[in-house]
Amino acid sequence: MSAPESSLPKQTVPKIEDTNNVQVEDIRRMLFDTRPRDYAVTSDFLFSDAEIMDAIRRANEEFNSLPPTTLRVDLRGIPDQMCLKYGACYHACLTKAFTYGNMQVKYASGGTTVDMYGPQIEAYTRAADRFHALFKELALSIKRQINMRRAYGTLY
Repeated sequence: MSAPESSLPKQTVPKIEDTNNVQVEDIRRMLFDTRPRDYAVTSDFLFSDAEIMDAIRRANEEFNSLPPTTLRVDLRGIPDQMCLKYGACYHACLTKAFTYGNMQVKYASGGTTVDMYGPQIEAYTRAADRFHALFKELALSIKRQINMRRAYGTLY
């Protein structure tokens, strides 16, 4: 008789210990700190380990796509922890915004228009925009610095 775990789907995200010294709980706290405080969206800002690990993977992929593209990293490779955290938070928020966007249905009843997921989409989009700006600025400066060091050696 096979173990019950053998019937479960295979995990497609990296294991937590394979990341660049960044703890999943740190990213989860950063995401929860950006939650809106004016309406009851707070519980939606909770993310599973798999969602966060997938966001870390996508942050690494985006880091590799930024110029210069010759400087590539693996899962452990983004040399700055804050850059990795910003990128993971950006991709986690973006995923949630797309998920709620696919479920969004506006309807009118009795002269009232109801938008079930509009506040969540707006909150995630605002948070994603902030995290993306921080990630991109930091990632580009890191890649420029590495590129200069490779070309001219260490600059003091």
